[in-house]
Amino acid sequence: MRESRLAKAILKNSLYPWTLQWVNVLAFAVIVHQLLLGPAESNNNLGSVLTWLLWWPALGVMFLLLGRVWCTVCPFALLSDVVRRNVGNQLRVPRLLKRVGPWLIIALFVLLTWSEEFFGIAHSPLATAALLLTLVTGVVAMGAFFERRAWCRYACPLGGMAGVYSRVGVVGLQGTPEACMACDQVHCYKGGEAAEGCPMFEFPRIMDGSANCTLCGHCVKNCPNDSLRVVVRMPSSELWAVSKPRLDESFLAALLAGLIAGLNLMEILHDPFGGLLGLRNTGLSFTLFFLFCLTTPMLLLAGAAKLASLTNADSVRDNAARFGYALLPVVLAGHIGHTGREFLEKGWLIVHDAMVFATGEPRPRPASLALVGEEVQLGFQVAIYAVGLSLSLYAAWRIARQRPGPGNPVAIWLPYALLFVGFATLNVLLAFAGEGA
Repeated sequence: MRESRLAKAILKNSLYPWTLQWVNVLAFAVIVHQLLLGPAESNNNLGSVLTWLLWWPALGVMFLLLGRVWCTVCPFALLSDVVRRNVGNQLRVPRLLKRVGPWLIIALFVLLTWSEEFFGIAHSPLATAALLLTLVTGVVAMGAFFERRAWCRYACPLGGMAGVYSRVGVVGLQGTPEACMACDQVHCYKGGEAAEGCPMFEFPRIMDGSANCTLCGHCVKNCPNDSLRVVVRMPSSELWAVSKPRLDESFLAALLAGLIAGLNLMEILHDPFGGLLGLRNTGLSFTLFFLFCLTTPMLLLAGAAKLASLTNADSVRDNAARFGYALLPVVLAGHIGHTGREFLEKGWLIVHDAMVFATGEPRPRPASLALVGEEVQLGFQVAIYAVGLSLSLYAAWRIARQRPGPGNPVAIWLPYALLFVGFATLNVLLAFAGEGA
């Protein structure tokens, strides 16, 4: 782990992050304009292509390399700030919302992903616009009532995913304990002359991870002791250093695992659950299949936690909360592999639609939209899963070893290792099956 002085200088610069925010606001305006007024076919609509074929795959890579930085440069974040500063009531966030916020985020995330697949939002520019504008409504409402970025911390479904994935990230923010403990000003949280306080309601000096740090730079600008450091670390190294494991984060990791496996399966099997049960209602069959995909990894994680509890004497809940974090690297690998392969399959479509938009004249599509051949696409997916699986296995091993008490670390680690290997193997097999489909 080493400090990045360049990254810290960027965070300390007065032009960061508002310049990037405004660039993204302009891009968002173009995207929404195209979604509402552009071509009806998603492959011909620049807004739809930029959203689902460029931005969505780029997010996974961003989480891996830069943690939750997207939440700082997101146009919704700037919109929330503008509303709050100009017409906001600046009310304190209710205790109830703080308490149920993590589970509310999970519920909204499940609803959002179900709606996306059920209504085919990615295949409809108007539906994509409706989704984005619905989220804007939530951002404005929360910004009008509550202080700081209450939407981002307690309600944003994308923020929940960003939070857990950021724990795998290479870049993180840390305070220097000696300097922080001697400080009685707490400008990092309260704010100062250079910037407002932490928009995510975090005290950097007691922050035990990256889940709620968006690398906005406010604390770096405000700290009078130059305590904050931007560190470059081994991917996933945060996962075995979490001091207070949270069941909701492990729960979300399992949900994401099921979602990725379900998406990969749906690409090669049409209406698999309906065909199995003989259901004629495709909406019902999809919903049952969706719920099956989401709940199965949670049950498997609980089963692994139960087996581990026979060895280490911890409760199933505690084991699931702690070791659920180790699932994140292979799940993030699945996210990058799934969305990245789609980008590689259709990447030239971005260039084509951008040129049509810029010139205002129709152009013939390339004979092939793929950036690379199918063998390279498949190799990319397999390599990503191999790296993610290795990191997950190592993270679980470190967690198993660091816990004091009875039990053989190998026996504690083994149930989770089998779960992670099974997840990666299933998705690799589905990738091969998808190539031949």
